[in-house]
Amino acid sequence: RVLELVPTDPEALEQVGRLLGRQGRVPELIEVLKRQLAMAEDSNRRAALMFQIGVLQEEQLKDGVGALTTFRRLLELKPDEPGALERMDKLTEAQQRWPELADVLARRLKLTQGDLNLQLKYRLGLVRETRLLDKPGALDLYTQLLAHDPKHEGALTRMEALVAREPQNLPAVDVLLRAFRAAGDMTKLAQLIEARVGVSPDGHERKNLLIELASARDAQEEPELAYLAL
Repeated sequence: RVLELVPTDPEALEQVGRLLGRQGRVPELIEVLKRQLAMAEDSNRRAALMFQIGVLQEEQLKDGVGALTTFRRLLELKPDEPGALERMDKLTEAQQRWPELADVLARRLKLTQGDLNLQLKYRLGLVRETRLLDKPGALDLYTQLLAHDPKHEGALTRMEALVAREPQNLPAVDVLLRAFRAAGDMTKLAQLIEARVGVSPDGHERKNLLIELASARDAQEEPELAYLAL
């Protein structure tokens, strides 16, 4: 009734919004928030209102499509808003919007550090590899992960699978070779060298790899295999 009498009165809208929130009348609360949004001029205020609307749509109305639309509008105002990006991460994945998820993950990467950054980087690599079929883009991210941690389980698994399918993929092989060397995994290093030698068309490369293979076998205390490598 108050909204009908003073539909643009800021104080009345604030009071009605609090009342509707306490009563759990979500659709009406969203309508109030939208009216406040239409009146708001400050960008921080507008962003806060849009975030509140998006959360209500997502959590209370279970309207993932509507919530995603709201958060997109928020990013037009504040492209690096962490809360909106985190929500969009979940929504785009649930709705299988893979290109948009990749964009959201890339934005989140720029805003994070530490373990979360590594987790996001791996997830983005998976999306690029398995959903967008962007092999070079995925390889770049797996390379970064293994440069940081040569024993990164996820990146190693993806790279080993890639090289098993494509032993002629020299950039991928090089990444794995560096990881195995850095991790001191002589067994896997020797196996990879053997596989690469079998497909390499470059005589100079094969010679260098065989010398390294002999050293790896020697490090494994398998001198007879080191002799065979040479």
